[in-house]
Amino acid sequence: MSSAGVVVLPVAVVAAAGAAAVLAAANAAVLLVDAAGSVAEGAVRAVGEYGARLEEELAALAEAEANAVRWRCAAADVVGLNARIRLVQRRAAGSGAHVGLPPPVDLTGHPVEEIRRRVQETERALLAAQREVDVAVAERELAAMVAALPPAAATPDTLAAVRAHREALTRRHAPEAHPAAVGSGPVSQKVERVLAGLDPDANADERTEVLRIAALAAAHPGESASYLRALRATVREANARNTRRRLAAEWLTTLEDRDVAVALTWNAPPDPLRGTVARLREVVDGTADLTPELRRDGTAMILWAGEMVRQRFTRDMVARVLRDEGYTVDAEVDTPHTAGVRVSRADWHGEHTADVWVDGNGTIHGRVLREFAATGDEAELRDRARCDDFAEHLTTLAGRIDNGTGAAQVCVDHGRRPEHRHRDAPVFDAGTTDTAAPGTRAKEAGR
Repeated sequence: MSSAGVVVLPVAVVAAAGAAAVLAAANAAVLLVDAAGSVAEGAVRAVGEYGARLEEELAALAEAEANAVRWRCAAADVVGLNARIRLVQRRAAGSGAHVGLPPPVDLTGHPVEEIRRRVQETERALLAAQREVDVAVAERELAAMVAALPPAAATPDTLAAVRAHREALTRRHAPEAHPAAVGSGPVSQKVERVLAGLDPDANADERTEVLRIAALAAAHPGESASYLRALRATVREANARNTRRRLAAEWLTTLEDRDVAVALTWNAPPDPLRGTVARLREVVDGTADLTPELRRDGTAMILWAGEMVRQRFTRDMVARVLRDEGYTVDAEVDTPHTAGVRVSRADWHGEHTADVWVDGNGTIHGRVLREFAATGDEAELRDRARCDDFAEHLTTLAGRIDNGTGAAQVCVDHGRRPEHRHRDAPVFDAGTTDTAAPGTRAKEAGR
């Protein structure tokens, strides 16, 4: 038998990525893309909202499995928080405000509890930065609002009311949050209650528009009901846009994350998705909206990135297990559709090698190859023995990936012997054609 395979479900890879005490780059990339993919399904928690119920659920799990769940929650927090940092950074840059923003949270290099602590500290720092931006752009926003008003409405009383409304917007970023309305009259109090629901990531144009309508409500108390309806509708529309903008920021921040980008370096996205990152950047910058078409492409882009990072994570995991089983990794190879390794063993004496690769579905394939022709009973016995050993080691590999999840199975192609590798064959052959796919990259493994 010259070939075998391990069917690996994505859940097994995600669980394996999160089972470590401290994440390496490849682990982090898998968890970040998985979290970004869950965003589209509304499955990401707000920062820090773990709660006693989750901890009770984790207490019933094996430690490795519970740790994997903790890491997935932490990754979701990191994706959401880093996207918000990017949005505040964009707002500050667009207004010319110079404020100290916290750096994005890195998922690698620290235990999960330390990551949680950093996330909470970063969120507090981000709220403080949002208050700084609000203060820095206060006069500019008010000037823009006044310019948008009919001259007759820009009275001192109206401007005083709007200044109070704007201060209420700024106070929303305080840790205690939910400030009470402070307007002097019932109309002002109703306006401030509506403004309290404005998304905290609303950009300058959206804030100017809601303040303009608030000013009109103050200037025309007899028509306040009409203006309040318009204000509520404007806030709803702005909030919907910001929900879409945050989603685009979460996808964009994940795709441009250092650890994810490494896995995508040698793989261009499918032709229909080229340009998707640039279009997401326009949404984050506030110059475009997340249309249904772009949402579809963004979802597909994240799914494609997930395939790429899981392939390379799985390939790295394969290489570690095979080294533990006595193999030497001679080359690591990336193609547009697979990530693989070529391995050998000292006790094979150069007579055989094996190719192991991960396809786009995350399935691990492997086959033993004969490096030079040999005939006779002894050669045939060696062929069979080495194929048996190779299949056994892939079984070991499946067991390590599975970790009790039932998500990894070995498929052995019985009754085959090693194929002969032609000397002019490409460095890596996925077994589907006689030549490697275009764009194949091979690197000698010097480890």
